[in-house]
Amino acid sequence: MRPARKTAAALAILLSLLLLIPAFAQERSGTAVGFASIISGTISGITSFAIRDTSAAFDVTLTATSAPALTAGRALTIDMSNVAHTLDLGATANSIAFPNTASYTVVGSGDTGTVTNTMLAGSIAASKLIGTDITTVGALAAGSIASGFGTIATANTIETTNTTASTSATTGALKSGGGLGVAGAIWAGTTVNGVGLSSKNNVASLFDGLTIDNANAGGNGARLLFAQNGALVHDITDTFGKDGCTGWCMHFRYNSADQMTLGTAGLMTIGRAGVLQGSLALAGVTSGALTLKAPAVAGAGTLTLPDGTTDFSATGAAGAYVRQNSAGGALTVAATTTAQATPSNPTGTTNTTGLMMGLAGAITPTNSGKVLVIISGTCSNDTILDGGSIQIRMGTGTAPVNGAALTGTAYGGKPRFSAAVAAEFLPCAVNAVVPSLTPSTAYWIDLGLAAITGGTASIADVSISAVEL
Repeated sequence: MRPARKTAAALAILLSLLLLIPAFAQERSGTAVGFASIISGTISGITSFAIRDTSAAFDVTLTATSAPALTAGRALTIDMSNVAHTLDLGATANSIAFPNTASYTVVGSGDTGTVTNTMLAGSIAASKLIGTDITTVGALAAGSIASGFGTIATANTIETTNTTASTSATTGALKSGGGLGVAGAIWAGTTVNGVGLSSKNNVASLFDGLTIDNANAGGNGARLLFAQNGALVHDITDTFGKDGCTGWCMHFRYNSADQMTLGTAGLMTIGRAGVLQGSLALAGVTSGALTLKAPAVAGAGTLTLPDGTTDFSATGAAGAYVRQNSAGGALTVAATTTAQATPSNPTGTTNTTGLMMGLAGAITPTNSGKVLVIISGTCSNDTILDGGSIQIRMGTGTAPVNGAALTGTAYGGKPRFSAAVAAEFLPCAVNAVVPSLTPSTAYWIDLGLAAITGGTASIADVSISAVEL
């Protein structure tokens, strides 16, 4: 190139640079006079890049700071999926760190995608959840829900892919049918290590721990089963008007046969007519048991016990028996109260009205106050064809003496005797059931003797017997 042409080209380049200086200066001072467009190519080595924010005359500066430090050039690739997007970072200054995994997908609140176990690294901390329940219909395919999570709405289903038969105690599923187990059964633990099922609460009122409800109106009721290695052993069944029971009844069964039934009006039946004889065993504190059984043909009898407390193991004596001293009174155990006396022969009497013989027999009733009295002896009159009569008399206080006027209360009959020959000896006796004596009160027992027609009536060889009934 000729020197003149070289000089002209250099001047043209210099002039172009001089024309760019004002535009660059105005851009730096905040007065935009024009923008350059970079259509293609690569820009590298820029330490910061500022973009003017349309909301105000300030810039948003993009910088790159890596830890650990870069050892080679790295690329940040943005896939727009051929649509416009807006990235809203919120009003709080913060740092956003992505999981250190090879590849993952971020699911938003309006996304229809799924959150996988790999994406969540196996769990979600309760503190990271917004809200306390799952409010939309959905399913948890696997994994666990930690304590403190909250509730799962009624419309949701929690299930696994397990299809093991419902009789399996080692596997099972949470099913939408309402139970734990493939067929709605509740399984806890395994055949080796059992786990109990418990319900706890701390409330100042009655706590409903478990409710079994059959909504069918047919009175079929519900039952609780107890099995051993898959075989039914016991069950508790609540039904209406079934199995020989009127109204609602709760049946306690062994091998599906009634052992005990709790019916209406407080009726408890042990055994079942035609199936099992009822019996009740009451165990002792140290050993043994007292067993009560109904007869094979029990009829329809009812045993009603009275009020009162009786310890049959600590009462009674030899010959004692159980007694009831009044209608509806308590049962007591006591020996029979008896009295026996053989007094000396009393002096006879000529009194036709009668005098006391002064025999001084006595008894103190302790239970019923009902006493059987028998007095026997040898009666006589010293005058031919004359006789006498005798009668039992009892009272309280000081016993009458021989020859005293008739006193006390007369009981029983007043039999008579007559002597065919002078001083003829005749066996004689009187008896009476004396009712309503006062227990723990001493009573004397005596005879009233009267002469008949004349002569002296006498009684000898007297025996007095008294037995409380």
